[in-house]
Amino acid sequence: MNHIVALMRRAVPALALALTLALNPMPALASDISDLAEHYGLPAPTLILPQARARSSTIFDAQPGQWEEFSREEGIGMVQVNDFFIAEQPTSDGSIGVTVRTTIYNTGLNYVMWTTSKDIYCDGTWVAGIEPSYDEAGMGGSITQSATFFLSESGVHRITSTETEFRGGTQTKAGWDFEVKVPFAIAVGDNEGGSISPSASLYADPGSTHTFAITPDEGYRIDAVLVDGEDVGPVSSYTFTDINGDHRIEATFRKVWSVVFLDGDGNEIARETVDDGTSIDAPAIPDRDGYASCGWDADLSCVTADLIVRPVYEPIITVRVPAIVPCTILPSGEVVAPDGYAIENDSCVDVTAVSIEAVEQEADTTISLHDGDTIVFSTAGGGSGLSIGVKDSKELTWQIGPLDAANHADLIAAATQSEQRLGLIRFTFEALT
Repeated sequence: MNHIVALMRRAVPALALALTLALNPMPALASDISDLAEHYGLPAPTLILPQARARSSTIFDAQPGQWEEFSREEGIGMVQVNDFFIAEQPTSDGSIGVTVRTTIYNTGLNYVMWTTSKDIYCDGTWVAGIEPSYDEAGMGGSITQSATFFLSESGVHRITSTETEFRGGTQTKAGWDFEVKVPFAIAVGDNEGGSISPSASLYADPGSTHTFAITPDEGYRIDAVLVDGEDVGPVSSYTFTDINGDHRIEATFRKVWSVVFLDGDGNEIARETVDDGTSIDAPAIPDRDGYASCGWDADLSCVTADLIVRPVYEPIITVRVPAIVPCTILPSGEVVAPDGYAIENDSCVDVTAVSIEAVEQEADTTISLHDGDTIVFSTAGGGSGLSIGVKDSKELTWQIGPLDAANHADLIAAATQSEQRLGLIRFTFEALT
């Protein structure tokens, strides 16, 4: 009877403990059940928990842009799902983003929680970590751990994790150990001055072919196209064939300027494209009747803008001035100058006499040049100056003051025998502006 009673005494707490487990099969803290077992003198119960999956020989093919489940485990009151995600496209440097995560769904417990932090490795090299998380999920809820890292190359990679307990408890540890096959990546560089199409980095299947078009922006040219670091020249397109690895394509562009050369009449004679900050060889300046060329009107040694360049000409000044004015000296000393003295402008522009000066002059005389009633020049001072139109002439008259017959008797006498110089007048003409 005592034996029966003893059995009953042990049966009641055991039943109570079993009832507790049934009502709360995965308590938030293991110490709750341990304390109850100790109170009744029973051994602490062993809870059967989901364990991290053992490494499988299966290699999971990465499908970029979607979550791929690599393992699922079910325990008492909970379901654990492990999956990974490959970024929809590679980054501009060709690296590939990988996210791994574990989600625990609470299907029948008071709540679930994390008890470990994680270090994540790719092919044995640390790539990411998950700090301690105190998130909890009640019945019907879920909690998730995840981490993202980047791979520098495609191919098969083994993803593993190690765990460090940060609080006591009996919740799942959710370790990772699986292999994933990442597709080949073609990285597309991005530089100012133009574009590559397709413009985004992409994945490529083994043996596939991909063509890229290189287009400079307005005002730029293709300087170089680099394929896996090798310059293939300023090509406008490039094709990868029979792809069996990762690649990178990048283009550089140069700023250029347009230089247009015009002739003296404004007609285009040449058009050149020149790199920014460099010089350009100009064409020969076209000849222009009546003008001498003086170069171009822009500095072409360092081009930093679009230019319209025009030639610079200087007119060739040709003015025909009679060398001798055949005057007559009378015995009285009076000097008679002839009519019909004309100065002709053969230049292609209007001209003006910027200087009229008497280089030589017989003493005691005055010399003046008249345009009708207007004094153009006088050795006595004054004068309105002289201007002549294009291909025009001016008919002028000379007035030379009388010579003193007594003082210039020898000159008057000599003039009857041969020409005598009374003076020398010098004209200097320039284009009229």
